Amino acid sequence: MTSSPSGRQRSSGTDGATEPTFPPGASTAERNALRLDHIATKGWLEIPRGRDRAYIVRIVGCVLLGLLGLVVLLMGAEGTVAMSALVFVVVFGVVFPVVHARRLRHNYLLELTPEDFTLFRWVDGDKQDLHRVPWRNVVLVTTVRFGKQLESPSYPSVIACPAFGIGRRPVVRTALTREIRGERVTIDQPLAIDRGELVELLRAANERFGLQTESSAD
Repeated sequence: MTSSPSGRQRSSGTDGATEPTFPPGASTAERNALRLDHIATKGWLEIPRGRDRAYIVRIVGCVLLGLLGLVVLLMGAEGTVAMSALVFVVVFGVVFPVVHARRLRHNYLLELTPEDFTLFRWVDGDKQDLHRVPWRNVVLVTTVRFGKQLESPSYPSVIACPAFGIGRRPVVRTALTREIRGERVTIDQPLAIDRGELVELLRAANERFGLQTESSAD
């Protein structure tokens, strides 16, 4: 017997949690189809943290935006422009670099199974379930953008009702009635998969395994 990081027991011969081998030139749809087959046959799939370069790029980008705001202030900006520049300095020059630097110390792992997906985080050797979402609880797989600029990156975002784990999950409400639609789980940690490809993988996994879990529950 083997077990996944979440502690689920697997029968012998099903311990290949790493990604399958992709043929040269495989498209996003083809790679995700192989991943889904891997999950169905092996029991789970692990997507590890991406390279440190992704974190470093984010930190450098934030610092550059913070410096841009500082330059605007030094040029004598006034009123709304000065306030916007100050926000850039504080948020991009101080807050975001500190957040990303702290994340650089953590190790992340996304695990997908036929029942759910879980984002794990290791802090000082302690493994934590940051987010866990059963497929049957998924309401929508979408993206969320931090910032109003067109160049702001989009991250995979799942609306679930409910979700689990220690991560903060903002409540999503309908625009008119303000009825609670669920909780938003955003995966903005750099993982060893392209963000757009991860969105498509989560959608495909939800379509495939969400129906199975609902049928088994019935």
